[in-house]
Amino acid sequence: AIARFGAEIVRVAGDYDQSVREAARVAAERGWTVVSDTSWPGYERIPGLVMQGYTVIVREALKRLPQPPTHVFLQAGVGGFAAAIAGHLAIVLGE
Repeated sequence: AIARFGAEIVRVAGDYDQSVREAARVAAERGWTVVSDTSWPGYERIPGLVMQGYTVIVREALKRLPQPPTHVFLQAGVGGFAAAIAGHLAIVLGE
């Protein structure tokens, strides 16, 4: 779907971690900025900001719910989304 908007699709032989490394390599080579919730040593600020952005989902959901949820099921992936949502819920709702 994103190719329809002009994105170049590059397939990397290997797993997710190899894809992340290749994206970082190409970005560095071309002077681009990586925007991802996956962090590595020296690349923590942007993932932290992306994770903060995920908290909008929590705020919007809590505004619309008649009472706080008792359970929340999240897609975990590499953990950034789940950590941001769970962490924000813990701050807002407590234990």
